[in-house]
Amino acid sequence: MSEGPRLVRSITPSPADVRRRATLIGAALFVVVMLGLVLWGSAPTQDAGVRVVIAAPDGSLLAVDGRPRPVLGTDGNHLLTLEPGRHEVAVTLKSGTVLEHDLRLDDGQSSVRLEVRFSRRTGGWSIVDLDVEDAARAAEKAEREARGVKPRQDAPL
Repeated sequence: MSEGPRLVRSITPSPADVRRRATLIGAALFVVVMLGLVLWGSAPTQDAGVRVVIAAPDGSLLAVDGRPRPVLGTDGNHLLTLEPGRHEVAVTLKSGTVLEHDLRLDDGQSSVRLEVRFSRRTGGWSIVDLDVEDAARAAEKAEREARGVKPRQDAPL
């Protein structure tokens, strides 16, 4: 009968081999972590810039600085992140009407809200900066209060 396999030599690594492998694994892990930190710190973030929300009728097409932009929102809201500076915003309605708006974004500004509206008074469409409109309303309200004019009260139903 044959005796089966014989042990020729031990396969247990020596303490020096274990230390060498641990040092190599630690060094490789250190390099990967440092490379990740460098790349993460130098990569542009999505939060850089000013957030712009443009509310337009469904089916409207948007272009910023002559480049078409996809609808990245719901119910016709276009969600963008733009760098500070001047931008030309063009909205093309389903009817083919093109509306243009010169948008100026300042450093430190966090967001801007624009809305495409139809005016019954003028009979046309326009792009309205809601932040400017809100500020004008607040200034008008403060001026009325300073003159002592009370806000109009609606009659109860």
